Amino acid sequence: MNHLRSRSMPASLAIRWAARSACVMAAAALPACRSSGAAADGAAAVARFVVLGEAPAGAEAAEFRAPGGSRAVFVPWESDGSARLEIERAEPDDSGRYVQRRWAVRGAERTLVREQRLVSGDDGAVLLAEEINHAEKVEVVFTPPLVVVPADLTSGLEARQRARMAVYPLGDRARTRARGTVEQTIVVGQTVRVRTPAGECDARTLVSEFRADLGASKVQNRTETWLAPGIGIIAEQRQERTTALGVPIRNNRESWVVIELPR
Repeated sequence: MNHLRSRSMPASLAIRWAARSACVMAAAALPACRSSGAAADGAAAVARFVVLGEAPAGAEAAEFRAPGGSRAVFVPWESDGSARLEIERAEPDDSGRYVQRRWAVRGAERTLVREQRLVSGDDGAVLLAEEINHAEKVEVVFTPPLVVVPADLTSGLEARQRARMAVYPLGDRARTRARGTVEQTIVVGQTVRVRTPAGECDARTLVSEFRADLGASKVQNRTETWLAPGIGIIAEQRQERTTALGVPIRNNRESWVVIELPR
């Protein structure tokens, strides 16, 4: 069940699940990114992401969806550009379902990291039904599907959700590796002006926290995502912490920024 309530809160934090869930995002009524002379299209310069300050608000949720059939390229916030992340978004079918894929790229090697089965809700929200995580060799099913982009992106709005999560070995849903519950909170942050290697633009932030209880294992994810109109995700920062029987077994942190806009 989802609960929405308005609350004053600065932008920061956003979504995710156990061994890495997803962000899907959006696009179209704030000014699109414009070139700032920064390196793009594969230039091997240090990639930087800078929040320049607040920007005028005023965009609907639908305006933030990334273009169908598009691909965007990301690099770590501080890097020489050799490690890359590609996000591909397929065209939705007649029922509003589509697949989003994330690829890790290093040199000529391109590795599929995960596939997300997404669907558009009746209210316009973006929902995550399943995730095929090739890196972790698991398949994850959420019941009901998790909200990853709320229908209402009014600044300060908070969306809470509880769901169940089932984890299966990759390619074998006859066996269950783990089952548990998920609690997720998403807060829509401010609209800010940002600078990326692909240019400057206004972006809406999503701030969220994900907690999964899988019995012996507990997972906490905090992610902050910046969405630009007509583009979708332009930057993402995530921290994941996993414990088993109370002992920390994973504490990862990642930060990505767009270097090639969707096309």
